[in-house]
Amino acid sequence: MTRALIRSLAMLALVLILAWPPGTRAGQPAPGDRIVALVQIANDHDPSISTLGLLVDPRERVRGISIVTRHPAGESPAHTVRRHFTLQRVGSPRGIVVTRKHGREVIALRGHIDPDTGRGVLTIRYLSNALFGSHRECRIRLVHDARGWRLTEPGGAVVTDLYVKTWFLGVSTIAPVCPHG
Repeated sequence: MTRALIRSLAMLALVLILAWPPGTRAGQPAPGDRIVALVQIANDHDPSISTLGLLVDPRERVRGISIVTRHPAGESPAHTVRRHFTLQRVGSPRGIVVTRKHGREVIALRGHIDPDTGRGVLTIRYLSNALFGSHRECRIRLVHDARGWRLTEPGGAVVTDLYVKTWFLGVSTIAPVCPHG
């Protein structure tokens, strides 16, 4: 092989690695899978709305997490971004990035979901002070029973909407589950 060909192949490999980050492609819906919406996420800094959901197979086994973000028309044309993550990626020490701004992970989600029972505990980690690199965490529980799937806060109340309140150095609260600030 010539050096030019090797360089070209290396560049192609780099582009493919960057275009398809690990853990996102493997969680794509398979035929028969469905997305079960759990919670709508809004914020005070842009008009986007995200839906956090579960990727569930026909046998009602949880295969992963889905985040669908709808960006209404404004400074750019309206568009929708769909991301899917495997349970392995969610369960990894770093979890998955829900929100990234200016190259920084602002909100991440990690935890364990049992694929068979559909139950789990998830930790929301968010950047509370970018100047000092401080983060805060809070937990939510995934419940699955005859009524379906839902998220609950530590006190047991069902959570259907999250609202991310920011300040100039990061996130101050994620109501109603992370009541810091």
